Amino acid sequence: MKHDVIIDNTLLHIGESNRKGYLCHAYCHDGTCTFSFNGKQYVMRTGIA
Repeated sequence: MKHDVIIDNTLLHIGESNRKGYLCHAYCHDGTCTFSFNGKQYVMRTGIA
């Protein structure tokens, strides 16, 4: 069981082997954030869940 918390300002390391077993939360504070994960593109916008 992991008890560590990793805080980062980038999504670049999500999916790497040293992150196995972790749950990722991403929050867009302002504007828009576009990223791709597992070949799918996502767009996050401020205030939109």
